[in-house]
Amino acid sequence: MSRALWLAALALGLASSPAAAQWRIGLDLGVDRIPVMARDAEDPDGPLRMRPTQTWPLVASVHRGGERLRAGLSVQRVAPGLELDGLDLTVALRPAFQVLTITPELSGRLARLAGNGALRGHLGVPIERWSFGSAVDPARWRAGLSTGAAVELPLGERYTARIATAIGVVFRNPLVATEMGDGYNPTRMWRRSLRIGVQKRL
Repeated sequence: MSRALWLAALALGLASSPAAAQWRIGLDLGVDRIPVMARDAEDPDGPLRMRPTQTWPLVASVHRGGERLRAGLSVQRVAPGLELDGLDLTVALRPAFQVLTITPELSGRLARLAGNGALRGHLGVPIERWSFGSAVDPARWRAGLSTGAAVELPLGERYTARIATAIGVVFRNPLVATEMGDGYNPTRMWRRSLRIGVQKRL
């Protein structure tokens, strides 16, 4: 947790000068998908795979900066299940995990759009706490990298609607091979995300 807070402080410190900087708070509804968490050890390129179920996180965020450059921090918590896919029938265990994600990020304006809108690119460092619902299994911290783009459109003087998409990766799988049962090997976890929400300028 201390590492996440340090990264957040560094990101906020990189925002624009105090004269131009503004605080923004946001709330997004998202959908996250990790296509694969483990593959069949005997046929890694085959259709059989293990993965977390799709989640619909509510994401709270705070950002500081101007129109060109902003730094921020977002927080979300989800409880995905674990599903086995690639058979005629998909089998799912719900829920299997509790995942808290803290993401320091930087964003920059890529282009102006009609109606005072903007296209922004963003780069983040997700720091995740995976817990397994058992006192026997301690929580595990994992880090990753994400990048994407967002379209922002003003809603009056202080509010902005936004839709954002991102792709990211968790560098180290939270599970090890011995926890996945016979015949499965853990993989690097890629994530696809979509967010729709509103920001308010303070």
